[in-house]
Amino acid sequence: MGLNSKQLEAVRYYIGDVSGNDPFWGSGKAYLVLNSLFYPGISTESARAAEKKYLEPEILADTERLVGLLTDLLSAFTPAGREIMCCRVERAADYAQMKSAGRTLSFTSTSTAGFLSAYQDRLGIALMEFEITPDCPCIDMAQALESYAKPDEQEVLLPPFLGLNITELPLTQEHMRITDAAGQPPELFCHAIPYVMPCNAEPETLPVGGNEAGMRVLKALNSGTAPEKDDVELYVKWKSALVSILCSTAAAFTLDFSAGI
Repeated sequence: MGLNSKQLEAVRYYIGDVSGNDPFWGSGKAYLVLNSLFYPGISTESARAAEKKYLEPEILADTERLVGLLTDLLSAFTPAGREIMCCRVERAADYAQMKSAGRTLSFTSTSTAGFLSAYQDRLGIALMEFEITPDCPCIDMAQALESYAKPDEQEVLLPPFLGLNITELPLTQEHMRITDAAGQPPELFCHAIPYVMPCNAEPETLPVGGNEAGMRVLKALNSGTAPEKDDVELYVKWKSALVSILCSTAAAFTLDFSAGI
């Protein structure tokens, strides 16, 4: 069964297949903000801003719109149906958080085309090789989309909340030729096997004004200034509540993943 219109819209939006000048629906790199929402604190947002990447505040303006989009995106994942080997050039700092949590923290883009040079725009990188098993939920963009805007990326997207069995391995000479934005080689290489795990978070109530605080935080980071402490605290609480809601949503979809195997 193919994706419905809402799922297709969410998937295309996530990969940047957008048009027009609307600050939300026309944001070609909305994934920078969407993925940051799943990480605790604001270190992930700060890292992206330090890489001179623009974080669109409008993405946070309408909470109902945002939750609806992310719910549609989560519902688009289905079991791979076959084994797929994929690669990802990850920020070393984000990898450390992922390893500590033992799971994918956000939507995680991988590629069957190896370690893409387009993602070497990061400061401090880790190379991740993913062994996607037939029962693992994912979105193979070439199969899911009739018209795929970025076929060279050969993207396979993993959802948040998947468990990860990670084995760190020695870097090879070939790996060392892959460098980050400062010309530095990878800090590590690992093999990861994602798997469905229970998502038991109890949905929390979103604190009032948390999204507006987040917009101010992103605006400050975009301008190279430090955000207000009160805004950061409220935004971080709001993010945590948002993730609890999405985790509960993903738990329902996880049952569908298992039933479809």
